[in-house]
Amino acid sequence: YGACQQEDIWPVIAARGEASGRRLGLATIPTFPSSGSDMDGAAEVEEHETGVMGGIYGDALRADLCWLNPGYVAGIPSEILAYGAMTAVVQASIAYLSAPRCDFGEQCALAVIRTIFKNLQPAMEGDRRAIAELQLAACMNGFGITGFGKDECDFSLYLMEGMAERCWNVPYAVAVPVVFPHWLRAVYQDEP
Repeated sequence: YGACQQEDIWPVIAARGEASGRRLGLATIPTFPSSGSDMDGAAEVEEHETGVMGGIYGDALRADLCWLNPGYVAGIPSEILAYGAMTAVVQASIAYLSAPRCDFGEQCALAVIRTIFKNLQPAMEGDRRAIAELQLAACMNGFGITGFGKDECDFSLYLMEGMAERCWNVPYAVAVPVVFPHWLRAVYQDEP
């Protein structure tokens, strides 16, 4: 996206703004079966030299092509694979819980969650078919099918997760599943 822009895009990133204008074709090759900015219309950016963080969002950032190959994931350590998969479970769970009710979107979210739980252990043992199932579930989650029919998914978890990243240097894929049960208890304490 940035290569096609005439102006410096860092002010837009710092303001967590919307991507607009021309862009090059975009293909992603996810090597980590999670759900993140490699597959959706969001990019979180950190300039490590200065510590400046920001984001840029919008349909202009959605990939035109997503290439899934289990062979690219086979060497990921089991612990990292598990955290990534659980991040996808958290994201699908948040979509499921968000309003309003939508049977189609919720059934998709449940399918993603069930697929990940069914395939995580075999994937951690190197089963490429299970890895492919994880990749597909995470990709469908990242492309937004789990939030179909929802007004907007509740992203307040990510404010808490961001504190864990910034204050204690906890990586994103670790912070999301660790913070999730605490967030869930706080946000949904009055729900039946």
